[in-house]
Amino acid sequence: MRKYFLSISLQSCLKAMLLSLLLLPAAGAADDGKATARYHNPVLEVSLPDPDIIKAPDGYFYLYATEDTRNLPIWRTRDLVNWLFVGTAFSPATRPANLYPFQVNGVTLRPAIWAPNINYFGGRYVLYYTRGIWDHTGKVEDSNMYSAVNVATADAPEGPFVDRGVVSDAQITGICNTIDPCYVEDKGKKYLFFGANCGGIWCIRLTDDGLRTMPGTEPVQIAAKGCMEGSYIYRRNGYFYLFGSNGDCCSGERSNYHMLCARSRDILGPYITESGYRLLDCRYDTIFSGNDICAGPGHNARFVDDDNGNTWIIYHGYRRGSADKGRVLWIDRVRWEGGWPRLGDNGHPSSGGEAPYFIRNNHITSNR
Repeated sequence: MRKYFLSISLQSCLKAMLLSLLLLPAAGAADDGKATARYHNPVLEVSLPDPDIIKAPDGYFYLYATEDTRNLPIWRTRDLVNWLFVGTAFSPATRPANLYPFQVNGVTLRPAIWAPNINYFGGRYVLYYTRGIWDHTGKVEDSNMYSAVNVATADAPEGPFVDRGVVSDAQITGICNTIDPCYVEDKGKKYLFFGANCGGIWCIRLTDDGLRTMPGTEPVQIAAKGCMEGSYIYRRNGYFYLFGSNGDCCSGERSNYHMLCARSRDILGPYITESGYRLLDCRYDTIFSGNDICAGPGHNARFVDDDNGNTWIIYHGYRRGSADKGRVLWIDRVRWEGGWPRLGDNGHPSSGGEAPYFIRNNHITSNR
């Protein structure tokens, strides 16, 4: 659940661009494609909640995040360590119409863009994102029932993105917190996972173009209410691994956000944890949590494999001692033991380590 967002001005965007240029030398010269020897967490001390990432044919990874930078920030990197601010997915002129303020019972609600999920299929970039609602006044009961998942498309990873409308709307489905989308393909069919604590996690079948819910199909519940949010599906050795986050995401150093994981042979579940718990029963094992350097780690992007065969997780968290900078960007290794993931430094964020290794011009056309 993305409780807060910060709208920043054009002047602030320019400051972010300047900051990105200043950050480039911090851990080595990676934007020229050379390997960076070490990384230090957080890798980018800019508020980028709920990140997602994709590798484009130009060799860059492009990262998208909840709009603490208004209109959805886009950053890029070659090595996951050194980052450059690219711009935003939308502009004031192209900002989707259903994100403008509206009133309920005399209270003005201000939708925001949360938790983008970036994909490439059908010859274009397809960006699912949340129309997030959080009533700070407490005067609108069930304000999360005004949430939705939208979709936009672009010819290039840096945009411009064109909004294509609503994929799933809580007002229509009745599913509280229709947020945090995650697109998955299986056996030629397209699916979208979404949801959060007050409504649970659900999966819907999409049309072949990925822009709408398949007519005649119904959402399938994946996890119970109160269990998780921020769904991410990772495939390994015949399993679908569902990663998610739970707890307080957004209270600075008091945040107790943490991560969990369950797996299934079938995309629609049931999803079972390492200890044998069912997410449909809202029982799980915590696999990643905060420590003395990071509060509230979670809501990860898709995993990235480097050219040494190492797998990396990208996630947000508050840096202790500077939580006022927001949910900044961290990376860590993913290791596997007995078919289950082990994240970071014994289940906690690391202060740094040997950096991801990427060979220059090792381009790919799709990460699916």
